[in-house]
Amino acid sequence: MSKLRVLDLFAGYTIREDGVVTSRFGRVVKAQVSKNGYIRVELWENGKGRKYLVHRLLAGAFIPNPEGKPQVNHIDGDKANNALENLEWATQSENQKHAYRAGLQRGYKKPTKLSPSHKAALCGSRWSGERRIYHAEGLQFNSPKEAASRFGLNRQSFYNRANSERFPSWKIEVQREEK
Repeated sequence: MSKLRVLDLFAGYTIREDGVVTSRFGRVVKAQVSKNGYIRVELWENGKGRKYLVHRLLAGAFIPNPEGKPQVNHIDGDKANNALENLEWATQSENQKHAYRAGLQRGYKKPTKLSPSHKAALCGSRWSGERRIYHAEGLQFNSPKEAASRFGLNRQSFYNRANSERFPSWKIEVQREEK
């Protein structure tokens, strides 16, 4: 027979060692699988429901945590395997290192530098010989930020005025190189 423990989260909810949660009325709380693969249950108090991860509830009820570690690690890497022997308390660093060693997560990949021709292919003509000149009240500026700050505006306000018929002297001129 499985052991029963009373959860401290809400009065009346209990959890068994196998992860089955029951309400104070003895009904089994239906478990769901979250988008990222963890099993969770929704517990209610005062008309408000909140979702809890079953592996965290199990660890809190059955696994001692003398070092006060904040995360629960699945030792075999299977998020759906909530057997007590498969759960352990861990720090974020320990959990992350375990994920790399177990092949559950790949390392950080450094971005590579793009050549101007590659940028042009990805981003269109803006990277291949296109230059913009920003006009406002008869003055020319090299950037929209420069133009906006001259008139005490933010950049978006400059763009709004440049695209409005109410400000005919505000415009963005695009100069393209001939190939």
